[in-house]
Amino acid sequence: MAYQEGYSENNGIKIFYRDYGPKDATPVLLVHGLGAQLVHWPEHLIDFLIENNYRPITFDNRDSGLSTRFKKKPSIVLGYLRYFFRLPIKSEYTLNDMARDGINILDHLNINQAHIIGTSMGGMISQIICAKYPQRVKTFTLIASTASVPG
Repeated sequence: MAYQEGYSENNGIKIFYRDYGPKDATPVLLVHGLGAQLVHWPEHLIDFLIENNYRPITFDNRDSGLSTRFKKKPSIVLGYLRYFFRLPIKSEYTLNDMARDGINILDHLNINQAHIIGTSMGGMISQIICAKYPQRVKTFTLIASTASVPG
């Protein structure tokens, strides 16, 4: 399976990506969930997309794989409790920042519009991409995710 890989940058944060398939194929940005790396997308899915004239693009989110890692790690338990009690959650970055990372990859690759597929937390990131950058989205597929709206 042939691909090109590299980094796009968002305010000094380096995001590692892989670009599969021919440049003239229809781009599909695959956005993974918490802790998953770009290599976790099944090869048969990537192959299927390429065989059907799509151009899959995968990437490592911040703090994952070969992308920039932050020194200060949040407590997942404390974060969940703060979320449960509807208290503000402090973090080095937000889902909005992560959505911008995805858009920066498209910009870096000179892609105006792509199909967006998001799974788990990647689905939350993808929803933000759709809401803030609708002109960049051909279609949107949400897998095993939530809108993260309490109640």
